Amino acid sequence: MMMTERPIVRSVTLGASFILAFLPLTGCSVMPADVTPGPSSAQPSATITVGRRDLTSVLVVSGQTVSQPVVALRAPADGAVHIELSDGARFVEGQVVGTVGDMSIVAPASGEVISWSASEGARAMIDVPIVSIRYDGFGVQAQVPATVAYRIYSSPTAGAVSIEGGPAGLSCPVVPSNQIPAGVDGTDGGDLQPIFVCLLPADTRTMAGLPAKVGLQTGAAPAALVVPVEAVLGSASTGTVTRVIGEQLKIVDVSLGISDGAMVEITAGLAEGDIIAATAPGLMDRMP
Repeated sequence: MMMTERPIVRSVTLGASFILAFLPLTGCSVMPADVTPGPSSAQPSATITVGRRDLTSVLVVSGQTVSQPVVALRAPADGAVHIELSDGARFVEGQVVGTVGDMSIVAPASGEVISWSASEGARAMIDVPIVSIRYDGFGVQAQVPATVAYRIYSSPTAGAVSIEGGPAGLSCPVVPSNQIPAGVDGTDGGDLQPIFVCLLPADTRTMAGLPAKVGLQTGAAPAALVVPVEAVLGSASTGTVTRVIGEQLKIVDVSLGISDGAMVEITAGLAEGDIIAATAPGLMDRMP
């Protein structure tokens, strides 16, 4: 897909065969997103039938190992806060540390409660950081660059880690860091760059300060309507494709969902079974 000033990040498989691949699309010159090329009179050399498949978006970012990271657990719902474990209390993985409304706040790993940001009975909003905890083991902390933050379709909860010179393919729960994200100019606020921590398994042999790569699972769409990214000219949420209708070519607008770097979800503008050109609009005339 020809993304406007957006890098393309290849997807990775979460598991033991942890593969990190940064593969920009080749043969595609970037064009402004608001330019809609006219239809070509030449038939495309290759076409694609629009179909469905399960799609998972994984964003790969750089990070480093940290010891006993302090992270934030979010409110799982809107509602009143009930505190099960007060400041300084110890807990184990899977233990309920509190509730918001009728939803439990479950510890992703063993550790200690540092502080609550809301008092007993106060009302909280969903996804707002509600309690800070300290993890007993190691984690990999990663700040997502602003240039790819648009690919965080939902707050990641799972990931995989490859530590330079150390273990690779470690699956781990992902939680927001308790640190305040910095803006692109290094100051607090502004264009925030989210910080996440992947909590490594308790028996991981490592040390603080090692560089690592983190694959953050940022979205999933079962049975999504998808096309190859190379067939779309567009920005983060909208684009155009060349639809082939018999002998006619028609440039159509499409709405875009999540992407794994190879395929992109089409949420509007095409239907299953439609035929489109395999190259983005405006490129076909320049293909040899």
